[in-house]
Formats: sequence, structure tokens, C-alpha cells
Amino acid sequence: MYRQSNLFLEKIIKENINNLGKINGISIIIVSHILPDKLDFIQILSKYFKIEFIIPKPKSIDKNTFDKLKNEFDILQITRDEIYKNQEIIFEKIKNIQNKIIIIDIGGYFSKIIKKLEEKFNNKIIGIIEDTENGHQKYEKIIKNISIPIISVARSVLKNGEDFLIGQSIVFSTDYVLRLNNILLHNKYAGIIGFGKIGKSIAIDLKGKNIQLGINDINPYKGIEVLTYGYNFLSKEELFTKSDIIFLATGNYGLKGEDFENLKNNVILASVTSSDDEININYLIENFETKIINEYTTKYTKNGKNIYLLYGGNAINFINNAVVGEFIYLVQAEIIHIIFKLYKKNGLNNENNSIYSIENNEKIYIPQLWLKYFI
Repeated sequence: MYRQSNLFLEKIIKENINNLGKINGISIIIVSHILPDKLDFIQILSKYFKIEFIIPKPKSIDKNTFDKLKNEFDILQITRDEIYKNQEIIFEKIKNIQNKIIIIDIGGYFSKIIKKLEEKFNNKIIGIIEDTENGHQKYEKIIKNISIPIISVARSVLKNGEDFLIGQSIVFSTDYVLRLNNILLHNKYAGIIGFGKIGKSIAIDLKGKNIQLGINDINPYKGIEVLTYGYNFLSKEELFTKSDIIFLATGNYGLKGEDFENLKNNVILASVTSSDDEININYLIENFETKIINEYTTKYTKNGKNIYLLYGGNAINFINNAVVGEFIYLVQAEIIHIIFKLYKKNGLNNENNSIYSIENNEKIYIPQLWLKYFI
């Protein structure tokens, strides 16, 4: 599969060279999950651009992939919070880069310091490409304060297949961890907070397993969509009262503060993204007694009420490498396409103070090529 992906991604680059011309003097900074399906992508990029350094997402590191990458690239092991607290580390690295820079981000790692980067390095950073919904939301909050273009693939049509399969993998990995605890998913009432693409996929999978479920989303339009799918739309209060297990799929603090006090006793919590984007863990630590049950399960107890948090509140599917197969290469191809557009400044700017996305008609060649290579 990886050799085929290599050919496909190489073809995407050649298509862009044919259309936009060769590119010179571009450096890439990458925030990435260090998983097998990222290896070809990073190595292909390094043939055409200078990879300055890679920041691994700490909860999604495959050791074999990490060992291969560290032999070829500069790996900077730093968390999103550490970037904000120790900004000089990033400033020092960027100061020594001679080329123009494009940042490929996951989860808004640079969102808190991008204004300072812009002020400090003028026009050296020519764009940021964000891959995830929670990162998209982080950049949305600051986009009006910067001139650097932010291009998001989080809501791209090319990401639909990946997001659907992520939802399926969330259910698979949750079921796996529950079975390690001698618990079966099938007789639980499931709640889902967030009815975006991944939340919707979780609902479809659970419904297919004949599991009762209720869904909440703060967007009333999503509430209507929930009902059109034939699911139960619940207030948060109702969902807390009913749910034996809750899937958190908002990317924007699905649970925080006193929400934890209102959860059902012995509730199980599973997240689709990083804990610092979805769950206020500090509240649990400060207000509940903590007990490690096993590698993937932590129990929080207060006044006789138990809350079981899976995988520390991080994306549960990464315990099984979050496999989505060949669909991952669609988004990787779009990121390559965006790199070329940023370099050529072809219609990408921040004049409207909004996050940019690539129109479907412009990138239709990507799924056309993908179908030739993978079916």
C-alpha cells in the first residue's frame, strides 16, 4: 500500500509542477502523528522541499516510524502548551531558516504564537495549512489579527472518507478497551456530544450495532440533522442522566467544569481528539480522587460517584494506530496542492480575514487520480 501511495503522491507533485511550475527555496515545518501512513508523505515532501523540523503529536507515535524519521529529520519533541510557554525555542529555530516557510499544522499548535511569529519574522512565513477541526476552530479565533493566510483542509470534501473511518475506528478502539475491562458495549446507552462528520460516523456505527443512543450538539441546525437521521436529540442534561458511555466529538471542550458533577455514576468517557481540546482534565484531577485501573483506563471518584476516562481523554483510536487506509492520501494530496498555491500566491491571501479553503472544482483531479491508483 505504501509503495502505491508513494507513486500517487509523486504524481500529485508532478501535476502541480506541470500546472504551476517548479518551486525553489521553500522550507516546511510539520506537526504530525508519527504513524506508518505518514512516512511516505513526509519522505516525498523532503524530495522537493526542505523539511526543517517535525513536531510529533505525543499520543500518536509509532516507534518504528519514529525511528525511521529521526534518522533523516530533525525531530522536536514539544507539546502545544510547551510551544506557548517556551516560544524562544521556536523563534530560535525559525531565525536560522533562510527559505520562505510553510507550516503544516495539526490541532492549532502555532495558533497562540502566530501573531508573534508574524511580527518577528515579517514575510518569512507564507502560510499555515491546518488539518483538523479543533485546529481550524483555534485559528478561526485569531484570524482577524494576522495577515498570514491560514488554509484549512479540516472541512474539505476530500476528508469525508477519512473522517467517516475515524468514527468507525473510535468505536472499534472503545469496544477494545471496554473488553479489556470485562465490559461489553452492546448493552450500554451511548451519548454523543458533537454531530460533525466524526460524531455522525460514530452514531452510524453504534446504530448498526443496535446500541441505544442520544446525541447533543450546540448548533440547532445539527439538532435538526440528528432528528432527520432518526436519532434522539437530547439536551446535555438529559444526555448526562441517560448515558452509560459518552463519546466526545466537539473539538472544543465537550465536557468542562461542573459538567462532571452531573454525569451518571460509572459513566465511561471516550474522546475523538486530544484531551486538552475536549475535556477539562484539570477539573477532574483537582476535584476527584484518581486511580489508574490499567494502561488505558483511569477512574475518578468523588462522593461515591465514579467516572472512567479512557486513554487519558486523548483520541482513543490511536491505541490501534487510527487506521483509515488509503483515504488518508486524499488529504495529503490536497496539502501538497496547497503548498504549491501558497508558493505561487495564486489566490491565497488573508484580505477577508477568514480561513481559506480550496474549491472542489479546483482539486477534482485529486480524487480522479486517487481512483486510478487505489481501485
